[in-house]
Amino acid sequence: MPFRGNRCYKEAHKLKVTSVRSLALAVYLAGGVSVPATAAAVAPTHFKQLLPSELQQGLTLAERKLLQCVEQGKEADFSSADASENDPQQWSRWGPERMIRGRLLCWLCTDRTVARYVSPKGICVRGAKIAGSIECEGAEVLYPLALRHFALPEGIILTRARAKTMDFSGSYVRGLWANWTVLEGDLVLSGATYLGELQLRSATIRGDLNCSGARFENPSGYILLAPGASITGNVDLRWLRGWGCESLMGANIQGNLLCM
Repeated sequence: MPFRGNRCYKEAHKLKVTSVRSLALAVYLAGGVSVPATAAAVAPTHFKQLLPSELQQGLTLAERKLLQCVEQGKEADFSSADASENDPQQWSRWGPERMIRGRLLCWLCTDRTVARYVSPKGICVRGAKIAGSIECEGAEVLYPLALRHFALPEGIILTRARAKTMDFSGSYVRGLWANWTVLEGDLVLSGATYLGELQLRSATIRGDLNCSGARFENPSGYILLAPGASITGNVDLRWLRGWGCESLMGANIQGNLLCM
């Protein structure tokens, strides 16, 4: 009998421990216990909770998807399953389901209240179009920005800004103003269609300037204007098709100037 009693006690003890653990787990899952958590775990369900009121108005489905993907550290891909509908030069045919306001993207890139919820990899968007320009003049872009196969019909203003790698590969870009800008990384326009001047006066690029395979058009003026620029890496102009003039007068290129 003692043996049986001891055995019963042990079984009861195990049940008690199991019950306590179950209770603790239930309380933990219910959020009743304060425990350390990563930024991803405590991030709001949607960045829209942190949006200024003027940006909350008219929030599009595309913008909701963008905020959700950025929060999850994923690429926001708006490409169509029909490849023929993904040419950025045909951006005017793209519907509102692919439209993101430039003001919202600028806020997302520069506002420190949301920075803790953005992956160090940065923001990556594919196959969307920007309504209005992206105006980050004098601002600090807090993480890398990749807008691939994108449409920026009103351009991007980075004059006197500080930024990380900026990737516009395969995109349609109408103007990039980055005079006196400091880029802690690369500026990528490979395969892009670029209209107007690429302005890099006295800019600092601590990486590569990659325009390989791009198409630049500005028949009445310069397509690349970078006097006094400082570029740590390579300047890649291979397979560049250009209608206009180029000026790298006084530029300091520490890497190679690649032309073909």
